[in-house]
Amino acid sequence: MGNIILFDGECNFCNQSIQFIIRRDTFGNFQYASLKGHVGRELLERYNIDVNIESMVLIKNRKYYIKSDAVLNICKELDYPWKLAVFLLLIPKLFVIFFMINFPKIDISYLVNKILVNYLRQK
Repeated sequence: MGNIILFDGECNFCNQSIQFIIRRDTFGNFQYASLKGHVGRELLERYNIDVNIESMVLIKNRKYYIKSDAVLNICKELDYPWKLAVFLLLIPKLFVIFFMINFPKIDISYLVNKILVNYLRQK
């Protein structure tokens, strides 16, 4: 079994991310499956991954990676310059956790609305 990326097939951001990966995976290192499809569900069960996961999953060498670990390991297999992201894997987990705690998720819809309102006021 090769490298398999599981993704949310209903999520536009996820679909765009997969298109980004495909364009930069000139050696065909990856296969793709929807998290909610038959193959995706089977792989989630096989690797004992929560079926309600809301993250991209990379299955590589009989191990799985989620979230930023998945993204960085995917980048490692892509064309230059994206493979340089491998250096980010060297950042200790505690450092990453520190930033996740101190810089929580931003509600992107709020930011988009604010930018749009400011743009319309200028016209």
